[in-house]
Amino acid sequence: MTHIWNRLQFRATAYRLTLTTCVVLLVWAPWAEVHAEEEEPTLPILAPLDSQVIETSWYQSEPVIVAPVTEGVVAESADQQSLEERVAALEKLVEANPADTSATLPPPETCDCPSSSLKRVDLIEDPTYKLRGRLYVDGITYDDDNATAAFFNKDRENEFGFDTARLGLEGYVYENVHYIIEVEFEGTETDYKDVFAEYQSLPGVGNFRAGFFKEPIGLEELTSSRFTTFMERSYASLTFAPSRNFGVMMYNSLDACDDASWFLGGFRTNSDDSPNGIATNRSDSNDWAFDARFAWLPYYDEPSDGRYLVHLGTSYSYRHTLGPSEFETGAWVGNQPPIGVGAMSTSDDYNQIGFEFAVVWGAMSVQSEYFQAFTTGGQQYNGASVECSYFLTGENRGYDKRHKCFDRVHPFEPAFWVDTCDGCCCGRGAWEIAGGYSFSNLREGLDIMPGTLERAWVDGFIFGVNWYLNPHSRVMFDYNYEVTKFVDSGTPDSNANLFGVRWQVDW
Repeated sequence: MTHIWNRLQFRATAYRLTLTTCVVLLVWAPWAEVHAEEEEPTLPILAPLDSQVIETSWYQSEPVIVAPVTEGVVAESADQQSLEERVAALEKLVEANPADTSATLPPPETCDCPSSSLKRVDLIEDPTYKLRGRLYVDGITYDDDNATAAFFNKDRENEFGFDTARLGLEGYVYENVHYIIEVEFEGTETDYKDVFAEYQSLPGVGNFRAGFFKEPIGLEELTSSRFTTFMERSYASLTFAPSRNFGVMMYNSLDACDDASWFLGGFRTNSDDSPNGIATNRSDSNDWAFDARFAWLPYYDEPSDGRYLVHLGTSYSYRHTLGPSEFETGAWVGNQPPIGVGAMSTSDDYNQIGFEFAVVWGAMSVQSEYFQAFTTGGQQYNGASVECSYFLTGENRGYDKRHKCFDRVHPFEPAFWVDTCDGCCCGRGAWEIAGGYSFSNLREGLDIMPGTLERAWVDGFIFGVNWYLNPHSRVMFDYNYEVTKFVDSGTPDSNANLFGVRWQVDW
């Protein structure tokens, strides 16, 4: 019995060992099969230059020696080495035959203008608008000649108030139609200023504008009053530059850098600027003017954005008026013109030419213009101006290359004065001093109205100081010595002194 029991225990132990072995095999076999199919990972070893790299493996018993590699990188494949050999062979071929490369490879296209003039154009799908406007608060004193004031029974009174209060909108309809709507409020009267639509980027033509806007005559006239050196424009500009009228105009640049530009337009002369007077422009009286202007920048320092430039320009205008052509002028300071000045030709049309010159050389600038009018009746009228300015704080006058006129001044620092924990803190803004001379020769032809508006020579000197608080605000101080010499011997000449102060804000 004992023998039988021992045999049974031995068999039970054998059965348990067999069962345990089977279970282990069933669990280990799938795991071993999966891992056997995976790639054997290799461990690259970085080696110094011109040395051999020894690669080893988790499953290789002996290391593998491969070709030398460059410093700090893994050995390159045969394809990469072959590519380097071909590049080296090509470089040797180019060095050996330089003439062939110039003949076979065309030179790259170049543009004389810098990359800064190439601007990104954003697509505009919906109409846009931006509020614009300006506000000028003036104080003017007139010291007229007593004899002249008594002869014409007119004495210019001092002024204080708004010289200009304008409000408007501008924007785009899609990306190539630009519009401006701006009106001026003068007491009980509302006048048009710039009201036009402009189609831009037309092939060949460039830009086409229609509406009520400035004719392309005169550098000083085309420069906005926000950016002129003095409170008002010179005698010559006020006499011969026609300013705004109803019409159409085309203009474009002759080169990609906008160094040369042309302007062509047709306008109704002496257009009424009142919205209520729009019917007065319905007539068949042939009161039209045709203008042409060409402006060129023989030198423009692009890296400094025009801190150094030379401007040359010329203009021509043929003008047909309703009745005999009349010529008057305005004041260099204030809104009231010289007392008793006005001439009339014996014809209703005339040809006019103009010349422009300007130099901006850092903080210094010089600007000059000349106009000459030739009437078909034989009379001639002319005028000229020269203005110089200098920024004591180092700034320079801005310039608009697209429209060929002066632009906004940007002070190096704004003017401010505030109280802080450490005491007062202030900024100086920009300070500019300026002087000029201008004349207007209206001595030929006839008096417009004897005893009221008579032929005369008007000239004067002006001196000014401008304080730019920031790019959109400035304070102006101007003094003008005005001389009027009448043709008629019985009319006393005039020597007047004018002084003006303006605080200007625009947006």
